[in-house]
Amino acid sequence: MKRLKIGFLILCHTDPVHIGRLARRLTAAKSFCVWIHVDSKADEGPFRQAVSGLPRTAFAQKREDCRWGRFGTVRAELELMRQGLQAGCDRLVLLQGLDYPLRPNGQIEDFFLAHQNTEYIRACRIADSKDRYHYEKCRRYWMLNDSLPAKVWNRINDSHPLFLRSGVYREKGQA
Repeated sequence: MKRLKIGFLILCHTDPVHIGRLARRLTAAKSFCVWIHVDSKADEGPFRQAVSGLPRTAFAQKREDCRWGRFGTVRAELELMRQGLQAGCDRLVLLQGLDYPLRPNGQIEDFFLAHQNTEYIRACRIADSKDRYHYEKCRRYWMLNDSLPAKVWNRINDSHPLFLRSGVYREKGQA
C-alpha cells in the first residue's frame, strides 16, 4: 500500500503544552510530519521544549507577526508550505494552534489516499455569516497598522463597536 507523506502546518501563539500533545499525536504516524510557526510576539522557547525529541517535527525558519486581518499570517502560512513542499510532502494540512484531529491518524491517511486528486479548502463569506463575530468583523472598520491613532481607534472599536459599513459584500462588477 502506498503511503502518503502528510505535512501538518501549525500556526500558534499560545498553549505550548497543547502543541506538544498535538505534535506527539500526529508524529505517531510514520508518514506524518509537523511544522510549527510560533507568532513572533510569543516566546518560542516553551514550544520548542514541548516538542523536544519528537521525530519529523520542525519550526518555521522565519517567524512572522500574525495579527487578525494582516498579511503576516499569510507569510507565515507560505513559509510553512515552502518547508513542507521542500520536504516532499504529498499533502499539506493547515491547522490553527487550538485544532486537534477528531479521527485516528490511520483514518486521516486513508481519507487522503482515497481522495488523492481532490484539494480541500474551507472558506466562508463573512458578510453572509449568521455568526455575530464574523458579521461584525465585516461591518466594522479596522485600522491595520501599529500607529498610535490606529491603536486608539481599534481599542474604542473593541469596546464600543463602530459599525461604519453596511455589511453587504458586493462582487466585482455588481452595483
